[in-house]
Amino acid sequence: MPATGSGTARDLIAALGGEPEGQTSPSVYETGRLIALAPWLDGHDRRLTWLLDRQRPDGGWGGPGGYALVPTLSAVEALLAALHRDGPAAAPAAAAHRGLAYLTGALRAGAPPDLPATDLIVPALLAAVDRRLDGPAGPPPGLAEWAGRPRLPLPAGLDPARLTRVRGLLATGRPVPEKLAHALEVAGELAYRAPGVRPSASGAVGASPAATAAWLGGPEPGPALDYLNALARPGPVPCASPITVFERAWVLGILVRAGVPVGTPEPVLTPGPAR
Repeated sequence: MPATGSGTARDLIAALGGEPEGQTSPSVYETGRLIALAPWLDGHDRRLTWLLDRQRPDGGWGGPGGYALVPTLSAVEALLAALHRDGPAAAPAAAAHRGLAYLTGALRAGAPPDLPATDLIVPALLAAVDRRLDGPAGPPPGLAEWAGRPRLPLPAGLDPARLTRVRGLLATGRPVPEKLAHALEVAGELAYRAPGVRPSASGAVGASPAATAAWLGGPEPGPALDYLNALARPGPVPCASPITVFERAWVLGILVRAGVPVGTPEPVLTPGPAR
């Protein structure tokens, strides 16, 4: 391995030690969920601007093909929520219209990729979008043409039965598996202070901004609010935080498998107490 490669790897590893919570890129899905669930958090307007700036020319958000479904559903539902709350001053109805038009075609294209919690997130967001369009208040300003249209279809291959079972588990108050806590927002109102869910020492629920906001329900002082305030103040949020151990293990594992000769500073190997 050339010396420059080793030096670059050493710099990369040293940088890991400067990010005690880990670092991941902003997520359209999680940012959309915070816009819908926690408009009271600092950075709300910055999140809206960031989300609007990332809408594709075809009306969708996210990656190609089926990878756009979950982020687009989250973004559209977030824009509908903002329009219902604050009207056209909050977000342009045209952006929500383009997103809905994109979804109308994308949902008929077959099952989305098998990504974490897709079978929970897609049915939950489809139902939420339908409520925003067909609820007692009707569609938001500028979207009257969507009133009374056929409901957005569940993609072929997806079954809402698991979401029903998850909500049933939460209703019992029994402990929720840690992996499920990462997508707690799919439970809707049942997520609020769910007795079977406990935030970590950092205040996070499932290391997820969306799950934490759904569990918290409002700006109630405590570790969960502190966690969200610290993470969300700049605007968009990542899909998971803290992600320290995973990120460091992932980076070091890739470098070792590639045969890169690097040493690892002690602070990177011992990132601190479990979160």
